[in-house]
Amino acid sequence: MRKILVMNSVKADKAYFGDKDFQQLSLVQGMAQAFFIDTEIIGCPIVREDDGLAMSSRNNYLNTEQKETASLLYQCL
Repeated sequence: MRKILVMNSVKADKAYFGDKDFQQLSLVQGMAQAFFIDTEIIGCPIVREDDGLAMSSRNNYLNTEQKETASLLYQCL
């Protein structure tokens, strides 16, 4: 909801959200439409590290072992 309030206050033409968080992207798109916000919500493709792990500020909290495990999950999929 906070993102919608900011978009409504700023009156941006476009807002970009990563496709990796599909639920957030869908929710923001739906709320923008429901609240008649003129900002176009654009999904952006996932950008990955060389090991396949998605580039994300949240992944900076992972230690080396956790990053290796997470990249294995992507490779298995």
